[in-house]
Amino acid sequence: RLSVVANHTDSLVAITNREGLIEWVNQAFVLVTGYAVKEAIGQPFQGLLSGPDTDRLVAATLTEALRSQTTVCEEILYRRKNGAALRASVRIAPLRNSGSHSDRMVVVQQDITERRASELASQEQIRCLERDLERQAGELLAARNEAEAASEARNRFIAGISHEMRTPLNAIVGFIHLCLQTGLTTQQREYVANTEHAARNLIRIVDDVLDYSAIESGALKLERAAFELHSVMSQVEALVGIAARARGLDLRMDVATDVPAVLQGDSKRIEQVLLNLLGHAVAQTERGAIALQVQRLRADAESVELGFRVGFSGTGHTADQQKRLFQAFSQSDDANARPFSDHHLGLAISARLVQQLGGRFWLEGRPGEDGAIAFTARFGRISGTRTLPVLPGAEPLRSDTLGQLRGRRVLVVEDNAFNQAVIVELLAAVGIRTQVANHGLEALQILESDSQFDIVLMDVMMPGIDGHEATRRIRRHPQLSGLRIAAMTANAGADDRQRCIESGMDDFHAKPVDPASLYAMLLRLLPAAAAQSSPPSAGSVAAPRSPKPDFDPGALRSLFPNSPEYVREMAEKFVHHASAAVPGLRDACAGGNPEVLRDIGHKYKSSAAMIGANRISSIFAELERCGRSGDLSGCELRINELPGLLDQIEQLVAAGTHLA
Repeated sequence: RLSVVANHTDSLVAITNREGLIEWVNQAFVLVTGYAVKEAIGQPFQGLLSGPDTDRLVAATLTEALRSQTTVCEEILYRRKNGAALRASVRIAPLRNSGSHSDRMVVVQQDITERRASELASQEQIRCLERDLERQAGELLAARNEAEAASEARNRFIAGISHEMRTPLNAIVGFIHLCLQTGLTTQQREYVANTEHAARNLIRIVDDVLDYSAIESGALKLERAAFELHSVMSQVEALVGIAARARGLDLRMDVATDVPAVLQGDSKRIEQVLLNLLGHAVAQTERGAIALQVQRLRADAESVELGFRVGFSGTGHTADQQKRLFQAFSQSDDANARPFSDHHLGLAISARLVQQLGGRFWLEGRPGEDGAIAFTARFGRISGTRTLPVLPGAEPLRSDTLGQLRGRRVLVVEDNAFNQAVIVELLAAVGIRTQVANHGLEALQILESDSQFDIVLMDVMMPGIDGHEATRRIRRHPQLSGLRIAAMTANAGADDRQRCIESGMDDFHAKPVDPASLYAMLLRLLPAAAAQSSPPSAGSVAAPRSPKPDFDPGALRSLFPNSPEYVREMAEKFVHHASAAVPGLRDACAGGNPEVLRDIGHKYKSSAAMIGANRISSIFAELERCGRSGDLSGCELRINELPGLLDQIEQLVAAGTHLA
């Protein structure tokens, strides 16, 4: 009965004696191995099926199980009679009689050849897939690196082209400004004014290309500072109103009464968006009016979302034009370029800027109807209702204000002869005395022999020692470390500005030089002083230049002319916080911790300058530079000056001296 059952199973069954010789096999064994019953009986089980590729260690394990009559399970590769592979799962167990005595072994095998082949094929497929994935990942990584390298090369190319374009543009705009100050006929003045307009349009295009490149590469950083919305609107109205009136258009601006007067965000970027949109509207409108409306959409304790809508009378845009209008380097109507096509890149930039401002952008209107461009933007809220100060340059500079610059001495460090002529002439127009250095090394030599300059206007890209290195050397010089330095460069990106600040410069002015902005920057950097009507006469002994006062609240008074209480509050806060920082400075100096000196110096130098504490600002700037360089020699002497200077300010504030 047992043999009948064994002959009806798919498993290969064999019975061996204690020596491992086969005594019986079933029909499955015969069919699978190809050995007839007579050929198998009497043969050693392992010797019959083993081949040259049979695993010797596994075979030895099975042989030992047969000899010792123990149970074992293994997987092994055998060979059939015809030499074909036979992958088998083998189980050997003793065959016991009624007395639990065993003198035979039963060997049961499962033919797993096809299953193992399928598994091996699957494993090979997996390995092939893994190799393909690794190859594709490598290709993607190489493509990404190539794209990043191309993007970086493009940005360097655009920055270089921008610098090369701005250098001649600086001379063009400067000489145009000077030309307009001379006696011109009506026709000549019109020609020169139109040339100036074209040059400034070209500058705007250069700026747009730079901005677009920065946005595409993710390098554009938005500022977050307090500003007055109505000041931005006034500036936009002044600039766009000229073009609107020239086309006979009415420009209207309306701000809802519930819109906060003071917001926190990037005022320059919101102004840029509005100028682009209104410029597009002016170019698009043949007759009628242009209206800018600002509404508050939603607000919470920390932020407010505003809606801006520029409506205009015009032909509107088709759906296809609307889709392509905000794609860079694509016309909204290729077959018939519209007059507003030069604003196209500006619109593409505006759409991306709005996204970064936390808003969305859309068009309204259909062809043949009046149209509109609308967007939203989110800003931070400022607690309280105090208005912001009007900084120099926000309004036209008066002659009495510019008179503060008369007699000042400026070292102009510039390697371009045209730019030298423009800057020297512009400064001479307001009574500033200048000396020119053609490169950084010459500037250092001049300053070492004559340190009596009020400020250095430093070009950045120069042969030999560039502006950054020259500034760092000036900052390390004991007699020159407090000298004001302002960058003047054609590289106008955010990264360029940050590099100038990090190298130790006090301010940044982008070329081409705008006279009003240049004068305003000088007024910001140079503390108020009595104007000098003329240089000392020949033969007279020049009086030594008066040192900067230790505390000149004129800076605070100019910021808050109608709030002496706030001037006092700001001065008191500064004294309190700066005094609290002195122990930390002493510990850092004694413990050799330059990072703390650097951070505290950087934190308080601008605050001191803002309230007019000039010497204190200089000390904090020197401590910051010592912290950056790691050279702490002389820091203790500078720190010891601070308590006395802070006490002087505290006494002046308590007495109310010059605060009103």
